[in-house]
Amino acid sequence: MKNSKDYAKQIDKLFRRMRQDRGKFSPPNYADPLPALIDGIFLEHWTVTQTHSALKRIHEHFVDDNDLRVSRQDEVLDAMGVRDTDSRAITTSLLMSLMAIFNRHDQLRLQFLCEQGKRQARKELELIAGLTPFAIDYCFLHALDGHTIPLNRVTIDFLKTGELVHPESTDEEIQGFLVRQISAAQAREFATLLHAEAMSAANDAARKAAKPAPKRKKS
Repeated sequence: MKNSKDYAKQIDKLFRRMRQDRGKFSPPNYADPLPALIDGIFLEHWTVTQTHSALKRIHEHFVDDNDLRVSRQDEVLDAMGVRDTDSRAITTSLLMSLMAIFNRHDQLRLQFLCEQGKRQARKELELIAGLTPFAIDYCFLHALDGHTIPLNRVTIDFLKTGELVHPESTDEEIQGFLVRQISAAQAREFATLLHAEAMSAANDAARKAAKPAPKRKKS
């Protein structure tokens, strides 16, 4: 990435500020990679709070993940209580990937990935239909202890708008740059803080844009 040394300083400043502003980091804990994949599917589009709320409603409505797997998309959307572009993208990816996992492994568990090498485990994830790079990276980072930084459109826009990366960089260049700047030991913390920071900034901008302009007083 162009001017990487200069942008590296900006990323270091961002990391330190996020740590100070957002306090102690509590990493997600996954006994099986499958819940991490599911979380990743949601978090590509939503905040942690939105994700947990939607998954709570889903778990209350469906018996288990297998019951969810064989359900219609409209039923899942009804259970979530949200019908918009993001929720449709989420449910499409969710149902397709659950079905792909079951068809390939005859079960809805991915615990065996933890027993494989990281490179092979990632290849297995990439073979699952319906998964986006963000969901794969999220699972690889948080459930398989891989070294990566999951990036969605919101985080990439946040980095570019904040002049934290070169504006002409590709998504792949940005991810490679961040992986080089952030150590494997700090990747989970940085990725979680970055996601929260970017999603919060995007939601604030959306609220401001939706707020009606004040009426002019008649002279």
